[in-house]
Amino acid sequence: MFIESHNIKQVVPLGHYATVFQAAVYAIRICVSYLCDEVNASIAICSDSQTALKALAVAKTTSQLVLETTKALTELSIHNCVRLLWVPGYSDIVGNEEADKLAKQDAAAEYIGPEPALEFSTIAVRSKVRQWAHKEHYKHWLNTEGCRQAKELVTQFTPGLTQFALRQCRRDLRTLVLWYQL
Repeated sequence: MFIESHNIKQVVPLGHYATVFQAAVYAIRICVSYLCDEVNASIAICSDSQTALKALAVAKTTSQLVLETTKALTELSIHNCVRLLWVPGYSDIVGNEEADKLAKQDAAAEYIGPEPALEFSTIAVRSKVRQWAHKEHYKHWLNTEGCRQAKELVTQFTPGLTQFALRQCRRDLRTLVLWYQL
């Protein structure tokens, strides 16, 4: 996090479970907490995360972090003109370059404390469950009897090619398997 007007540079490790989205929202939240004593100021908070900015603009949220950040922004905007601005990443904007440098330090820094530092992301949890289920299903399929040719074919292909093969009609799939055996 980088606040140019106050010359504040801060590295805040968030642990192994924080997503990029959560890190972007959390950085905005920390900026707001540093600026809470400002009065009659024109404040521009810049972020290269469109997703974070859009999440802060919606009326309904399921994320506690987004809710807290929205409330803090609302309080800050009572006595100030507050704007959330999107800046394109990696575009040679001085403040954004400094923030990217600090974000890389955040990612490399060791988090000290109980995990998770922030709430678990619903999307991240669903993704992990989906990966686990896919891995378990694949192990079960490999350990079942039969389907020798199909197992050979599917384990040799990359996932994209496997999905392609599974979308083919039976006749075309038969031709593909015969071609593979040559």
